[in-house]
Amino acid sequence: MIYATQIGQPAIQPLSSQPTLSVGDIVIGRVTKQVAKEIYHIRFHGKSYSVQSQLSLRTGNYVLLQLQEIGEQLSFKLLDSIPELNAAQLSQSLKPLLSNHDNQFTTAFLRLSLRYHLPVNLEHLRYLKELYRAVLEEGEVSELDFLQPYFFQNRQIASHLLTDRFLLVRWYWGRRRLQEDLARRQESKDAESSPGGAESPFSLLTNTAGAMQSFLSAENVLRWLLRELGARSSPELPREHPEQELVKIINRLTTLSELPESPDWPESARDLLNSALFIGFQLALFRKSLWCCLPVFLQDREPLVFLRRQHLEGIGTRYSFKFEADEIYRYRPVIRGVLQNEQITIHFEHPDQEFRKLVEDSIPLLRQALHRLGLQEIHVHTRQPQKPEGFFEGLVPKSVNSLDKLI
Repeated sequence: MIYATQIGQPAIQPLSSQPTLSVGDIVIGRVTKQVAKEIYHIRFHGKSYSVQSQLSLRTGNYVLLQLQEIGEQLSFKLLDSIPELNAAQLSQSLKPLLSNHDNQFTTAFLRLSLRYHLPVNLEHLRYLKELYRAVLEEGEVSELDFLQPYFFQNRQIASHLLTDRFLLVRWYWGRRRLQEDLARRQESKDAESSPGGAESPFSLLTNTAGAMQSFLSAENVLRWLLRELGARSSPELPREHPEQELVKIINRLTTLSELPESPDWPESARDLLNSALFIGFQLALFRKSLWCCLPVFLQDREPLVFLRRQHLEGIGTRYSFKFEADEIYRYRPVIRGVLQNEQITIHFEHPDQEFRKLVEDSIPLLRQALHRLGLQEIHVHTRQPQKPEGFFEGLVPKSVNSLDKLI
């Protein structure tokens, strides 16, 4: 099981590590010296590269580089020098490469690329603009809010480990419904039957889809969390750790996705494999006390829950969670919570007073349900949203003040 080692040690890129690059990516470097006429040594993530440029550069200047070739040595083209690191300067320097460059979406994309210490990928920018227009047809959402899931995924998972770079942003904004995909796969079992019976690729894929749907059910996720908490008065706890169960699913999907291309099911297998790999990396983040993002199947809904476990000296283990519910009264309610020992505090955030009143009227029923799970002290509150972009507060690294941290 090749993935068994990967799942425990995912490719989570610390800020000082070399990012995964693709041809065409734009990165920031610094001039270390001029070695000949129009030849400069540029430092990028701790390594030095020779770059030719007709620009008049000095030692210490910051520059924009575009990756031209990947081989034994990366080959860069020098695009421009940057007096200051901010989205406006980047947008100005990228003018020749960008269509409709002077807009808020491009500025937001560049701003988050800097904040997440990631290369600027212009092809991704163009695709995300198109996706943003489609999402706007269904409701108002800011550019920064829309982009956050894309950067959350690509900050944590190296591109060569997950082929769908837009998985989470499509998932988060309703352009991908894993639960519907899994249900479709199960419904098509009879229509796609083929010789080989239960061991045919069609049946294996269908059975694996069913196992994945069960794995992500709200009941299963709840049992897993209760096991994490060491709850005594709880539903029957799973015998296996969730990673062990997920590794079996991933191994099956990996085998199916590598089979010959004649039928159409290998594409479905690869699509499901991307989703399973994403969830595997999120579980690994959880084990490392970092924020993770997990889909939970609750009836016909599929909320993406952000979860974090922290070990606090002298206090114990604290679990924090947050998620956005479906739109109600023109806004998406934000639910935040902290769980520690047998105490839980939950905040429901929504700008509409009528919605908050409905939540307050339901608090007694919620208390009863939480008591049945073994929680002794329960605090439930409603309040106005804290900030316009408050949901992702804490999930995003702080803005970079020094370019040296990037190179």
